[in-house]
Amino acid sequence: MNNVEERNRLIGTLAGIGMNVNNVIGAGIFTTPGMVWKSLNSPQAAMILWAIGGIISMAGSLTYAELGAAINRSGGESAYLQIAYTRPRNFISYLFSFMFIVAIRPGTISAVLQAVAQYSWYLISDNASELNSKRGWENGWPFWRLKLIAIITLAIITGYHMYSTRLANYINQTFAGIKMVVLTTIAIAGLVKLPSILSNHPNNWLDPIEETRGFSDFSFSFILVGK
Repeated sequence: MNNVEERNRLIGTLAGIGMNVNNVIGAGIFTTPGMVWKSLNSPQAAMILWAIGGIISMAGSLTYAELGAAINRSGGESAYLQIAYTRPRNFISYLFSFMFIVAIRPGTISAVLQAVAQYSWYLISDNASELNSKRGWENGWPFWRLKLIAIITLAIITGYHMYSTRLANYINQTFAGIKMVVLTTIAIAGLVKLPSILSNHPNNWLDPIEETRGFSDFSFSFILVGK
C-alpha cells in the first residue's frame, strides 16, 4: 500500500471496531433496564429475560458473521437478500433498502436522540420530573425542550460528519470507548454491590415471578431485552 492509499484509508481495525460498538451499543442499554424492572418488578425474572435476549442476540451476531464469511460482496443485508431471493430480481432487496432508509434507520435515530435529549435534560435541570408527564404534545414547553435538544444534537452530529470523515471517525471511536468504560464500570459496581443486596433483601430472590403482573408484562419486557 502506497502512502496516498495509507493516508486515504479512513476505516482501519480500530475504526471498524468502534463503528460496530456504536451500532450494537445504542441508547437501549441505558433506557430499557428501568422499563423492564418497572414492568416485571422481579430481579430474577428480569435476569432470566436478559439472558434469553443475550442468547438471541448472539444467534443473530453469529448469523451475520456466517453470511459475511460466505458471501464475499459488499452491501450487507441488501446483498444477502439479492442472493437469497432471486425472483423477482432485486425486489426483496429493494423493499428492505427502502424500508431501512425511510423507516428503520430514521426510527432508530429518533429513539436514540430522544434518549440523549431526556438524559441531557436530567443532567442540566433541577426539575426533571416535569418530563415524566404522559400528555406529550399537550405538555407544552417541557416537551418541546426535549425536541429542541434532539434537533441540536442531530445537527451537531451531521455537521461534523459532513466537515470531516476522519474527524467523525475519531469522535465515534471516542464515544465507543466511553460506552465500554461506562458499561464495564456499571457491571463491576453491580457485582461488587450484589452480595450486600442479597444479604439485605433476600426475599427479592426467593420467588422469581411472585411480584410480576402477567403475560403482557413479560411480553413487553422480552421485546425490550431482545432488541
